[in-house]
Amino acid sequence: MTNQPTLVERLVSHDPRAFEELIRLYGARLLLKAEQMLGCRDEAKDCVQECYIQVHKNINNFRQEAEIYSWMYRILVNACLKKMRSRTAASMESLDELQPTFDEDGCRIEPLWQSLPTTEEILEQNGTREQVLSAIQSLPHGSRDILYLRDIEGHSTAEVAEMLSLSLSATKVRLHRARAALKKILEPVFIERRVS
Repeated sequence: MTNQPTLVERLVSHDPRAFEELIRLYGARLLLKAEQMLGCRDEAKDCVQECYIQVHKNINNFRQEAEIYSWMYRILVNACLKKMRSRTAASMESLDELQPTFDEDGCRIEPLWQSLPTTEEILEQNGTREQVLSAIQSLPHGSRDILYLRDIEGHSTAEVAEMLSLSLSATKVRLHRARAALKKILEPVFIERRVS
C-alpha cells in the first residue's frame, strides 16, 4: 500500500486540485480574519487573494515544522498590515467632530460617565461586543486600524507603531484620539442602558 502525498507535497508539485482543496479548507477562515482586521469585505478579499498568490509563489520555501494554516495566517496578517499602513499613510481622517467638546472655561460639555470602562471591559459585557465592534468600524480607517490592533488584537502600542510604520508618539496620540472618538460614539448608548 502506497502512502498518499500530503496536501503540501501536492501543492509543491503544483497539483491544481491541491490548491482548490487549500482554498476550500481555509478560505472562509482567512476571509473572516481579514474582514475583522480591515472592516471592509473588498479589501479583505484583496488580502486573501494576495495571500494565495504568495502561497503559490513560495510553497517551495514552506518549512513543514508549522501547520500550513499558521503559515498562511502570517502571510494574510502581513498583507492586511500592509493595507492598513497604506491607508493610514494615505488618509488620517479627522476625528475632530468625535472629540469631546469644552465650554469657554475648559469644562467638558457632554455628560461624563461615573466610571469609564476600558474597551476590554465593554467588550466583555453580554450583548455589547457587536455594538462596540460596529462602532469601531464606523471610525476612519487609520483610527480603526490602531484601535483594532491595540485594543482588540492586544498588541502593545510599540508593536502597533512598528506594524503601521508610525512613530511611537504618533501612535499614542492617534490611539488616544481614536479611544475618545469611540467613547463619544458609545457614550449615549451606555447612558441610555444605565437609565433603563
